[in-house]
Amino acid sequence: MKKYFWILLFCLAGQSFIAQTLIKGHRVGETIEEFLQTAPAIQTQLATCHTSKPRPLTPDEVSKMSQIQVQLLAVGLPGFPNRKGLIKLAQQGTLMSVDARTAREKTECQMLVDALENGSKLPFTSDYNRTFWFFSDRKLVEIMLSLQVGTYDEVLIDLTKKIGFIPIESKPSFSNAYGATWNNRVAIWLSSELEAKLLDNRNPADPSVDLTVMTRAAYDDSVKQEANKPSPLD
Repeated sequence: MKKYFWILLFCLAGQSFIAQTLIKGHRVGETIEEFLQTAPAIQTQLATCHTSKPRPLTPDEVSKMSQIQVQLLAVGLPGFPNRKGLIKLAQQGTLMSVDARTAREKTECQMLVDALENGSKLPFTSDYNRTFWFFSDRKLVEIMLSLQVGTYDEVLIDLTKKIGFIPIESKPSFSNAYGATWNNRVAIWLSSELEAKLLDNRNPADPSVDLTVMTRAAYDDSVKQEANKPSPLD
């Protein structure tokens, strides 16, 4: 009986070390592969980024193009080449298809591919700048959310349930050049898994509610970097 008791205790203890706090269906610390498994929309967006980007055209494709397509393809190329000139470029492997993506689509694709495939530490967003995902060493290390104004209390309760303990709260005071004063509300959770910060910015000119969640390792690194930052007097 004792044997089974210790096995059960070991299993329960092991579970406490597994990150379980889900934010938008994801947990900080998960791998890119785990992230994509539960993000079908982002999988589709990533696939679309690859299929929509310019690609080398074959001579056969150029020969089958309409005259209008040939003219559109020739715009911007040196000498405005005709069909024969385009076919020659295609034979050399230097003729690319027209990029029909908007500037926004190009930027979003670049951010997405860089973060998930090229090892960039810069974030990407998939919902018009409301959520930013940060990856490092192929792991999700930070999530930044821009939430609806007025949802601080609701998010505070929900996040406390998810994380499992109450946060440390503060109400720092602020003022502006026009004489307005206000108190922001800040809630911070710190565990072996993560650091989460919920901010209710009550600036009357630009109110906002923002949530930042990062791995404990990323938080510790940021604290260390801040401590090692030189003083203005150094």
